[in-house]
Amino acid sequence: MTGYGHEVGDALARHPGIDHISFTGSPSVGTIIQQVAAERHCPVTLELGGKSPQIVFADADLDAAIPTIINAIVQNAGQTCSAGSRLLVEQAIYEPLLERLGQAFENLRVGPAAMDLDVGPLIRQSQQQRVWDFLSDAHVANIPMVAQGQIVDEAPDTGFYQAPTLLRDVPVMHRLAQEEVFGPVLCAMSFKNEDQAVELANATQFGLVAGIWTRTAPASSVWPNV
Repeated sequence: MTGYGHEVGDALARHPGIDHISFTGSPSVGTIIQQVAAERHCPVTLELGGKSPQIVFADADLDAAIPTIINAIVQNAGQTCSAGSRLLVEQAIYEPLLERLGQAFENLRVGPAAMDLDVGPLIRQSQQQRVWDFLSDAHVANIPMVAQGQIVDEAPDTGFYQAPTLLRDVPVMHRLAQEEVFGPVLCAMSFKNEDQAVELANATQFGLVAGIWTRTAPASSVWPNV
């Protein structure tokens, strides 16, 4: 069934014929659904956003990792809950990896879906403004920008386009490292060892998915937490 959440979604959540509700969306709407479901003791499964890390160790195959790291943040213009929006990199390869990623980001092109470019538009103006607000906060906090893609000249002014942006040295407690942007913004930070990588990976309220890039199996027993 298609329709707006406050109409169709609300009716489904309240309907006595629905025995289990599964919802993917924002934490605020997830809270409303839980409250509605509780009124009739209906079980609920919720997936309420993510801040998923891509964790890259020094022994990783970067040729294999880089295309996936990029796709994980630009697919659907970053508008997926499982988007790899945090990049955690072992210090030994932090600078070389950012250099390669920066070059790749600069080559990304944004425009209408019909042009079949690397990135399409955001869903609406309010989401575009939300991404702009995050990037403005990054500027105020002096978070360095490594590179940005380019919006093509053919893109209409009425489209909600956002150039993919790679930021570095993002403080772990900054909202860019804590909140879901839901746009093509990748936040990079470095780690010294496996223990710190685990700590950074688990340092948000979201625990949806994680990617680990290494040629050797991590020794830590706490990786299942990420």
